[in-house]
Amino acid sequence: MVYQESGGFSEAFFVVIAVTVLGFILIRLTKINEKKGDEVKDQDIWGLIKSLSYGDIQLYPNTDDVCETAMNKITDQEILTKIALNAECWEVRRAATKRITDQNVLVKFLLNDKNQYVRLAAIERVIDQDILAKFALNHEEELEIRESAIRRITNQVMLMKILWDDESWAIRCAVIERINSQEIFTKFALDNYCNGNIRRASIKKITNKVILERIALNDTNCDIRREARSRVTKLEKLY
Repeated sequence: MVYQESGGFSEAFFVVIAVTVLGFILIRLTKINEKKGDEVKDQDIWGLIKSLSYGDIQLYPNTDDVCETAMNKITDQEILTKIALNAECWEVRRAATKRITDQNVLVKFLLNDKNQYVRLAAIERVIDQDILAKFALNHEEELEIRESAIRRITNQVMLMKILWDDESWAIRCAVIERINSQEIFTKFALDNYCNGNIRRASIKKITNKVILERIALNDTNCDIRREARSRVTKLEKLY
């Protein structure tokens, strides 16, 4: 009983600290938002960053919520950019990045930030198709960044180029999720020499039950047969 009360007190104590810190942050944000352009001084930004990074930020159970709540209060893109570029705490940089709209600034983060989560936040804000294609086609780029870029590409010609040219099965599977060609899905699904992951991804997009039943009955790979049967069952429930 004593242990439970102690644990409850400890949890309540940290909640009070988190709320207090958040309140302090919002006061600073109110002051920052009242200033414009050159009136915003470095000490304003660093005061905010310091308040967010106070002590060990990992002590607080909802660090992301605190950061995003704080950044959501900022409307000035210049301030958000400065925070995203200079904050030492990656949670702060990511929260600021999620609010940035300038495509060139987002590219700068993608090229220079060392934290994967910040870079993922940046690519998820990119809408420029040329920029997305550049990162999707870069074989030296992190897989997660490339996959995220592909999920945002709408250019079907570009997606087809990646599908046929890229050597990564994970990337090609990501492309399959973005295209709508039953002919291509069928081609991959029936090709016994094709990567198994690509075949399964293709089967999940096929709508022709005759083809699926043929695969389920005749394919030499038991995993492929199982995937085809599962797809048939799903289609029967849908229609």
